[in-house]
Amino acid sequence: MELPLVLYNIPGRTGSNILPETMARMAESCPTIVAVKEATGSLDQASQIGALCDLTILSGDDSLTLPLMSIGGRGVVSVVGNIVPADMKALVKSFDAGDLASALRWHRKLFPLCRDMLGVATNPSRLRRPWPFSVAARASFACR
Repeated sequence: MELPLVLYNIPGRTGSNILPETMARMAESCPTIVAVKEATGSLDQASQIGALCDLTILSGDDSLTLPLMSIGGRGVVSVVGNIVPADMKALVKSFDAGDLASALRWHRKLFPLCRDMLGVATNPSRLRRPWPFSVAARASFACR
């Protein structure tokens, strides 16, 4: 049994961008590649990937989750989702349900935290451990 593979395209950490044409060739030659975590920050590149192949496109930049979903992305591989998972899930679920107004509210609520997280660490793996957030601190990120 072969497991599905997700390409991680994170040029900010690797120093190298996987071009859309390369992804399309990889997906064609290796059917177990089913998705890409796209963290170039370029909606043009994500659009090109979607035009060239059938990979599921996942945002690799929390702050671009909603914009990426609006051009065909299917979700996010999230750092912020490790801190406020219900909020990030609500954004994605709202969009999937066609409730764009709610998705936009969640995006606007999460955006400052998403942007702030970019400067915390070059590698977000430290953030994947549970934070000692209080219930009150988590509640401050809830949409109203």
